[in-house]
Amino acid sequence: MIFLGLVLGGVALDKKFSTSPWLTLVGTAFGGTAAFYTLYKAIYGIGRKRAPGSSSERGDGSNDESTRGRS
Repeated sequence: MIFLGLVLGGVALDKKFSTSPWLTLVGTAFGGTAAFYTLYKAIYGIGRKRAPGSSSERGDGSNDESTRGRS
């Protein structure tokens, strides 16, 4: 949807300003970049919020119940 919107926006602006095909190409480039970034975020989970103090966030296993309270 992002890609299509930016490409169609470029086409519309090209018609309005008589700049064909430049704004269509710019819209296509921005749309492709946005689409791949969205796909990358979906695959690798960038921006996913985790619970504060979770062991996956700290990476040292310090939130493990079996080791809590031991020195």
